[in-house]
Amino acid sequence: MAGNFAWSFLFFRFRLIGAALIDIVLIWISILLLIMAYRRISAVAAILQVPYLLWVARYHPQRGHLANELSRRLTFRGTSPG
Repeated sequence: MAGNFAWSFLFFRFRLIGAALIDIVLIWISILLLIMAYRRISAVAAILQVPYLLWVARYHPQRGHLANELSRRLTFRGTSPG
């Protein structure tokens, strides 16, 4: 939960795009570890975490914005496409 909380500040407040991306990766890894731990106790509990993993990995609401921001920062200034 701390990673989710920190991501909002990293991305929205401080505009630290790289740090926010690292935070998302760490959140994803922690969810994977959580699923593996739950699996030992209950397969149902582990399966119920999969939608959250997919949401963070692929369907995160700011994913498009993050990708656009990273793309914008990585493009060379002063060059025009085509």
